[in-house]
Amino acid sequence: SFTQQIVQSLAFLRDAGTIHCDLKPENVLLCEPPSQGKIKVIDFGCSRFFAEKIYTLIQSMWYRAPEVLLGLEYGYEVDIWSLGCVVAELFTGKPCFPGGLNSFTRRSKSHDMLIRFVRLL
Repeated sequence: SFTQQIVQSLAFLRDAGTIHCDLKPENVLLCEPPSQGKIKVIDFGCSRFFAEKIYTLIQSMWYRAPEVLLGLEYGYEVDIWSLGCVVAELFTGKPCFPGGLNSFTRRSKSHDMLIRFVRLL
């Protein structure tokens, strides 16, 4: 399944000491021929090594993990959060936290609600 292949890709990255940091549907490609159902995870421009202390806002807004939203130090778990968002979108056909055409500089109501919810935890 697609989900299993993405999990295997993330496991490979973790074994290599790397966090993808920007897992989203646009970064999961279906390989040729499509009938084989093979995928590739792409775009490692935001990736980081585990050993790096990371606090910066990377990740695409609608797949951003709570620790990133709160400005906390984070690790490979952010990829797992993003994977959950991607899988949910695969099953429902829409993002978990839709924001329309908002840019990174303009936050949506759902984004603000997510931040408030995470702070309550």
